[in-house]
Amino acid sequence: MLPPSEPLDRLTALDPQRLYVFVVGPGRGEALAVRLPEVGWLLVDCCRVRAADGSDVLPQQALVARFPAPIAGALLTHPHEDHVDGFAELITALVPERVMVSGGDPPHRHLLDAVEARLSDVDATPSYVVAQQVKQAAMAIRQWEARNRRAVTPLHAATTLWPGPVGVFGRAPDTAAARPLLESGNVAARANELSAVLEIQWGSTRVVLGGDLPRVTTSRRAPASIASGWDLVMAQRPELGDHTALKIPHHASWAAMHLSLLRPAPDRRRGWLVTPLHKGKNHLPSLNANDGLDLLHLTEPLVMVTREPRVQTGQERWSLPALRAAIRTPATGIPLVDRGKRLSSAAMMGPLDAAWGIELDDTGRIVARYRGQAAFDVVPGE
Repeated sequence: MLPPSEPLDRLTALDPQRLYVFVVGPGRGEALAVRLPEVGWLLVDCCRVRAADGSDVLPQQALVARFPAPIAGALLTHPHEDHVDGFAELITALVPERVMVSGGDPPHRHLLDAVEARLSDVDATPSYVVAQQVKQAAMAIRQWEARNRRAVTPLHAATTLWPGPVGVFGRAPDTAAARPLLESGNVAARANELSAVLEIQWGSTRVVLGGDLPRVTTSRRAPASIASGWDLVMAQRPELGDHTALKIPHHASWAAMHLSLLRPAPDRRRGWLVTPLHKGKNHLPSLNANDGLDLLHLTEPLVMVTREPRVQTGQERWSLPALRAAIRTPATGIPLVDRGKRLSSAAMMGPLDAAWGIELDDTGRIVARYRGQAAFDVVPGE
């Protein structure tokens, strides 16, 4: 069984001999921070949280301030707004020792090259990839290179970022599969297909950070396998299914789920973490039957969700039926009452309210779990 969770505020110090994984997801963004023993902080992507005073806060910056350690690296997995917002400020303020982006080694194009080429195309102005946050991130990375006289590190399926005893490895994108996308200029529409996947190995412990990599296209009528997606990754690295903890890919969308990655582990419980995405009509993870959280519960009876903006914060545990009922209760027609059932992604929060933190040893065991005020466990039914 996984250990019971404790409030994140009770975590006052990090054990230097333990591995910590923090996942933040306020509803429109994702930010990860990994404290590697004897190495320091690895920061993955970025997002903002609206603080109580109305200012925007970077949750990873708040974590580093609370638990100081060297900033060993910062990684941008792919150029979508829910992963890149604030990344420019993050690397400017914290000055990581390394900055990493997905893609191929020179002379082949990596993600930053592809983004800059797209930005130079005047016809690409309306594209998603030229959002202001992406422009700022690209500029900040180039400024980091100039100030530190270092080149950005391309991350792909053959990259070793740090060797043991705590090893960090790139498991996606595959350079051969990703190269046509990087060269085609179609980064905006297919950025998820270039999403970096990380594996962290420490003794018997394996942590997989799944980015937003899909398995198939999102057409439910005729889904097609993604050339650079999870079918390829799991064919190359089937051992990723034998993990201690997994940041579920792409907010637990059905198009990102791969049976080999999510296969049962009957002898132990694993830590599965999900960040939500609430944008327009797109609400992830799905609460529908045979979708989203329901699919995850087929193999893990407990899933950690960083936030659900459609319910009030403070409840530590939800059954999936109760969560469905809370969200789908018919409107009363009373605006003051019904307002609580509407999306509130921009609600003021503490920087780490929508966060889960897990503490791991090197024996393949999660020894402690810490939740922010908005984070909760979801179980199949009670």
